Amino acid sequence: MEPTGREIYDEIWTLAHGILKPDSEYLDSQNLWWNKSNWKEILEGSKQQSQLKPFVLKYVDRGAFNCTKCNWVDMCSGCAVEPDPDLKIHRFLALGNFAIEWHS
Repeated sequence: MEPTGREIYDEIWTLAHGILKPDSEYLDSQNLWWNKSNWKEILEGSKQQSQLKPFVLKYVDRGAFNCTKCNWVDMCSGCAVEPDPDLKIHRFLALGNFAIEWHS
């Protein structure tokens, strides 16, 4: 099975939203950045990272310190998984691990 980035975010959200407080503003799915029509602009312009609440998924190695997509000399701690609803993530299970970076 090759899921899309959006399917991965939705699946992680289904599992993770149960740990938030009942009055959390993020329980409203309208506030999730990956459900917005301009998710690409939000992801590209997220220098503050405050717009990527409650979390962003990143490609990481087993130690969760390095990106599996970049060369280690680039010192990348993980590229963001794009929540593209139309793009399948090929070799999903072979990519390694994902980190959930919380900003809440």
